[in-house]
Amino acid sequence: MSTEKSVSQETEEAGIGEGVPRDGPPAEGPDRKTQKTKPNIEKETGDTQPKDDSLSAFLLMMRLDSQTLSGLARERESFGLAWLGLRLLKRTLRKNPVTSPRSIDLSGARGLSPEKIFLFLDSLPASVEEMKLDSAAVKRRGLPLFVSFLERLSSAREGGQEAPCLKSFTFAEGSIGPEGAAKIFLLLLSSLETLCLKGNRLGPKGIRAVAEGVREEKAASLRVLDLERTGLEKEGLKSLCEVMNRKSLKVETLNLSGNAIGGKEEMEGLRSVLCKYSLPSIRELFLRECGLTDGGARCVLQAMEVDDLPELEVFDVGENRLTPFGLKHIGFALRLGGVPRLRDLNLSEACFSGDGVGEFLRALSHPNCPRDLVVRGVRLASEDLDEEEVHALGAGKCPSLRSLDLSLSADLSADDHVTAFLEQMANEEGGGKFEVLDLRLELSGENRNESLTSLGVVIGKGSFACLGKLDVWRSMNGYEDEDGNFIDDDDDDDMDMTEGRSAFFTSLSRAFLPRLSELHVYDLLLTDADMTLFAEAVRVGNLPGLRVLVLGGERVDGGVGRVGMEALMGAVVESRDGLPFLETIDFYGTRAGEGAGSLGTSLLSGKLARLSSICLMNSHLTDAALREIAHAVKEGGLVGITVLDLRGTEIEGQTWGEFMRAIAESEGGMSKLNLFPPRLRSEITFKVSQVNVNVDSLIRAIGESEGGLPSCVKNLVLSGGRFSEEALVSLATSGGGESGGKLSHLTSLDLSSCGIDDAGLRRLGEVFSAYECRSLLTIVLYKNEISLEGLQAFLGALTPQSLPALRFLHLDGQTGVGGEEEQEKFASSVRSLREAAHSAGKLLGWKGHFAG
Repeated sequence: MSTEKSVSQETEEAGIGEGVPRDGPPAEGPDRKTQKTKPNIEKETGDTQPKDDSLSAFLLMMRLDSQTLSGLARERESFGLAWLGLRLLKRTLRKNPVTSPRSIDLSGARGLSPEKIFLFLDSLPASVEEMKLDSAAVKRRGLPLFVSFLERLSSAREGGQEAPCLKSFTFAEGSIGPEGAAKIFLLLLSSLETLCLKGNRLGPKGIRAVAEGVREEKAASLRVLDLERTGLEKEGLKSLCEVMNRKSLKVETLNLSGNAIGGKEEMEGLRSVLCKYSLPSIRELFLRECGLTDGGARCVLQAMEVDDLPELEVFDVGENRLTPFGLKHIGFALRLGGVPRLRDLNLSEACFSGDGVGEFLRALSHPNCPRDLVVRGVRLASEDLDEEEVHALGAGKCPSLRSLDLSLSADLSADDHVTAFLEQMANEEGGGKFEVLDLRLELSGENRNESLTSLGVVIGKGSFACLGKLDVWRSMNGYEDEDGNFIDDDDDDDMDMTEGRSAFFTSLSRAFLPRLSELHVYDLLLTDADMTLFAEAVRVGNLPGLRVLVLGGERVDGGVGRVGMEALMGAVVESRDGLPFLETIDFYGTRAGEGAGSLGTSLLSGKLARLSSICLMNSHLTDAALREIAHAVKEGGLVGITVLDLRGTEIEGQTWGEFMRAIAESEGGMSKLNLFPPRLRSEITFKVSQVNVNVDSLIRAIGESEGGLPSCVKNLVLSGGRFSEEALVSLATSGGGESGGKLSHLTSLDLSSCGIDDAGLRRLGEVFSAYECRSLLTIVLYKNEISLEGLQAFLGALTPQSLPALRFLHLDGQTGVGGEEEQEKFASSVRSLREAAHSAGKLLGWKGHFAG
């Protein structure tokens, strides 16, 4: 007997037979024909053991663990198989060692009706204790079915029948509202240990339903209550706390994050239940992003001060922007020793400034401060620290600060905090105290070379394996001259940083920095030699997690060039793994653009698989380098690039044309490209920098490219350039249909002094007929060879849909129109042609033909 036949027979024996649709449960009622022809396996074999063994083998082959079963049940195509598996599982469970599922997650189910979902849930074995559902099961048509399901579970348990006893229930975000909460919670709460309502806007009515469940003694088993982002507010919190204040609950985790309850009055209500009577077992309290005020925080902290929360282990008040006053009270609570078990304190976005910083740091080193405490989200800066506190941080005397964001400066008018901190970190007792350290160092004055050298020493000793982000920059002292050039007062032989840079970059090749995700180095006057040293760190794989690399600076013009860039990109290619997580690379203000072609080679190697943002602004990018990048584009190496910042480069129009043609000819193109970061809202002007340069290749590339002119180019200035009628014909004939977007973002077009005659202008009209250019406001045609006949032909080529936003068409200074009288006659004739165009429904926004 084949396996297929055996499974079929066992399915019929289980009472399913032909009643099982391919994508759903069995049809109602028995199939009489199937009943008549159904083979009696028990008669044939004399016992059920072979059948049970086969079922067990089938179930083992299906591997129906919780994850697999949930995955099958969520998809319409595999739902029937999941349902069948449950039926077989229940049949064989008592006699065979098949692992039963403990949890079911049907959130995100596709193409399933509520009826099918609950037919599946009704088949669950008693082993299931955890469940997650979304709106398909608990809203609209699903709500009465869910209520009936919970009632059946309750009746089965009360009658001593086997049925799931749910201990954990999660409502997917947006799956339940106030009406559903009122009908569900009294039925659901009685057996639960965990209830997660995160992201469900319950409002006051829904919260009152939770409170009613507590009042009715339905929450006696509850250990975890997650009300994050449920719309909990003053009224709802009050109703919940009033009920909890009269009960002694076993809740260990209470999450109230993301609700507007941070005021003093709301927190006074919460304070009333943060005590040994109401919540004696509370271990985790989450009040993140609640708009917590200092007064509100003070209410909660009082419970910590008077030993009302002896079991508390996690206290999260992150993203509340607590002031130094609030920090003082947190420090005071820690010194009193009222929370001896506290191990996790999140203070992200708190304002660490003024007197509160010192008091808080001293509290962390107090004998009563919990020994295993880890404080997260602390951001400190030099202006809020004295030298003693900086020494304490570097020496590891605040062991609770396992994670720290630290900004230090070496200002001659104050203490040199950079050197002080690094000297302590270099000592054995100082190094290695942090788990993650984000460090920002501002180097200035006579000590900056020494400070940079010290940084290299600490890294080389392995004391900075904790570095997550490292920013190092040189403070600039100087002025701008009459031409706007920055004159650096410190830029002399006494301020040479060669030794410091060498020590720093050499250390990177000697120490493994597994956590370093961002490296920013500004204004250190980097050289090719420095870049070569850094390249070695990449070659040996010491920076495996690097995501952001910035090596430049606003006032640097020179230094790193082709040699350094090629060394770095060569190291990427030669290394075993490259920089697999690198997303952003920035060489602003250097000469790295001279060797930017090697970047294309690295991208083609696959060793920069996640790179998406490239900044070569003001980097002396050459035509040769851009051609190499264009080759990489054509080969598909830049398909994942979203930001390519090439501002401040002097590239010939022909080279730009080759670059855009490479985009058009590439199979993958650069479909994700947005040349400049959206947050800059850049309106880029593309300008031809030479007179009489031929821009035919650029025009053809725009037509051949799928995306046309990049959306960030708002102003196209081809003044003084030259183009042929053939190039315009090529552009016009590649337009129409959806391709009309190729010039859709252009707002200004300058074709002055381009030698355009009547024939060329007519071709230009054909381009605007093919591409509506709905954003184009201004066309500049100064100093060309256009007559009134040519303008009439141009207008005749347009359609009423062409150039709907155009306001100005500048036509002065045409060759052959000389003298004041002729110019006035020309202007009058242009006005007449404009009125005729308006009468034909064309260029209705066109106001004038002179500037202004």
